[in-house]
Amino acid sequence: MSVESEMKHWGRTTYRQFQQFYRENERGSELASSKRILNKVAPELAQPIADFMERYNKEGCSMPIWLCFIADLHPQIIAHVGLKTALDYIPSCNAYTRLSFNIGKEFENILRQRVAEETIAKNRLYDIKHTKSVKGKRMKFYTAEKNNRRFELWERRHKIALGAWLLGEIVKHTGLFEVRMERNGKKQLRVIHLSAEFKDWTRRFDHWKEVADPIRMALPHKPNDWSDYFNGGYETFNDPFVMNKPNKSHYNFNDLRKMYVSVNN
Repeated sequence: MSVESEMKHWGRTTYRQFQQFYRENERGSELASSKRILNKVAPELAQPIADFMERYNKEGCSMPIWLCFIADLHPQIIAHVGLKTALDYIPSCNAYTRLSFNIGKEFENILRQRVAEETIAKNRLYDIKHTKSVKGKRMKFYTAEKNNRRFELWERRHKIALGAWLLGEIVKHTGLFEVRMERNGKKQLRVIHLSAEFKDWTRRFDHWKEVADPIRMALPHKPNDWSDYFNGGYETFNDPFVMNKPNKSHYNFNDLRKMYVSVNN
């Protein structure tokens, strides 16, 4: 195995280890494929959510209690949080009711933290916000907010209702998930799975992504000389001279040629 092939092998292995870690620790939204989906699908999902909420304003009907909880959130935030939470938990928890509860609980956590930020004294808030751990920061917020008693926790049925509605919108408008009835002993459970089309896209995306970022290592021989912005260094990697997105004027910048000579030396 050549050195550059070994770099690709280690890059592929590292990528797969990280993806497996995210799946096993309920952080599925941090998968490379999930990040791409969130950026693409969440803005598109915002419009159906906005249309659903607007119906209550047009028809003059009173909103359900669970919808009132998130009425002041932007539809795109609602779409992003709902889709992100679904992607987090589906690899380890695909029961429809349980996943609905987790989505509702996440909105409760977000709004509870917002209340805490508005009521906690600034000197205490500074210490909390500079906690590195996300879970540690959230627990500190809750401890401080609980002492103020400014936030009333939602009922379980309201969290489930909120999550079930949003999960239904995600299934209906994205095509990422599918709902099935499965037997568990004598009971029939409603479960949610990744759709076949989404799984196939994820497989192809990972196959491309895992070889796109090899682990760079030193070569046992002199690398190729740099001749222009995109030619030089490793033989089989298409790395630019500088890892950024330069404008066209940078390609033929005279002083850059002096840098090629220095680096080659």
